Amino acid sequence: LMMRVRTRSQLNLASDLIADVKPEQSDAALQENVDIEDVAGKARKPTRRRVTVRIKQEVDPVDEQDGIAQVKKEGTRQKLARTRSSPLKPSIADSKLSNAPAKPARSILKRSYSEADSAPMKAPKIPPFKPPSNWESVYNAIKDWRNANPTTVDSFGCGRLENNNFTPSERRFQKLLSLMLSSQTRDQRTAEAMANLHKTGLNTVPAVLAAKSDTLMQAIKPVGFYRRKTEYIAKVARICQDTYDGDIPPTLDGLLALPGVGPKMAYLALQYAWDRSEGIGVDVHVHRICNRLGWVPDTKTPEQTRLILQEWLPF
Repeated sequence: LMMRVRTRSQLNLASDLIADVKPEQSDAALQENVDIEDVAGKARKPTRRRVTVRIKQEVDPVDEQDGIAQVKKEGTRQKLARTRSSPLKPSIADSKLSNAPAKPARSILKRSYSEADSAPMKAPKIPPFKPPSNWESVYNAIKDWRNANPTTVDSFGCGRLENNNFTPSERRFQKLLSLMLSSQTRDQRTAEAMANLHKTGLNTVPAVLAAKSDTLMQAIKPVGFYRRKTEYIAKVARICQDTYDGDIPPTLDGLLALPGVGPKMAYLALQYAWDRSEGIGVDVHVHRICNRLGWVPDTKTPEQTRLILQEWLPF
C-alpha cells in the first residue's frame, strides 16, 4: 500500500486497495501504510514543464566571392513535456514531441552600425493648422503680465550667469554651460552650479579640459543628472577646442551635434550667444501652455509644438 498519489487513476487505485483492507485492520493499515493527506490533498492535475535546450550558434566566415555570410542557425528548441499520467502509459505530449522536428530559433547576431544609423531623423509631417484669431492679443497680455511679474529665470537665466570679465568667446562658452546645466534643474540650482564653476575657475574650455572629472562633478553637483552632464561638458569642451578654436559652434547644426544639446538649447544659444533668432526654444512648459491656449493642434511632444509654432508665430 506504500505509494505517492499523483494522478486520478492512481487515486482510484489507492481507494480500491484501501477498500480491500479488513475492517479490524483498517485503522492500523491506514495509519501505517497510507498517508491520507497524500491520497486526498496531493492528488493534482498533470503539470506542464518547459524544457529549453540552447544550442550554440556557429557563424561561418564571410565568403569572399559573393560577400554573404553563411549562418548556421541551430537556434533554441522548446519542448512542453507532460508528466506521465501512468507508469505504464506515456503521455500524449511525450509521444508528439518525440516525432516533431525541432524548430530553429532566430539567430542573434551583433549589429554593425552604418552611416544610416547615425543619420539625422526626418522631421515629422506638420498638419495644416490655422492659429486662433485672438493669438496676438493673448500674446501681448502674457507679455505685459511677465513684465510686471519678474520670475527667477529673469535673474538666473542663461543670459545672466556668465562672467563679464572674460573674452566674448569665453562668455559664449559660459552661456552654453548654463544651458546644459539647466536641463531638468531649477534656475536657482543652475545659478549655484555656475557660481561654483566661476569660483573654481572651471568656466573656460582649457580649464574644463585640464580638470579632473571628479573635480568638475563636485562643482556642478547641485544640478540634476550631474554625472551625465559632467561627461557631456567634457566632450563639448574637447569639440570646441579642436573644431572651433575654443569657441562654441556658430550654427544650429553645429550646436545640435554637441553631446547633450537639443533643439531648445541650440536655439537659445544662438539667441543669447550669437544674437541670432533662428527658431523657438520650446520646453515642456511652453508645450503645455500652447496646447491650453489652442496655439497648436493637440501636439504630443515639445518638438512637435516647436515645428508648428515656427510655421505661424513670428520670432
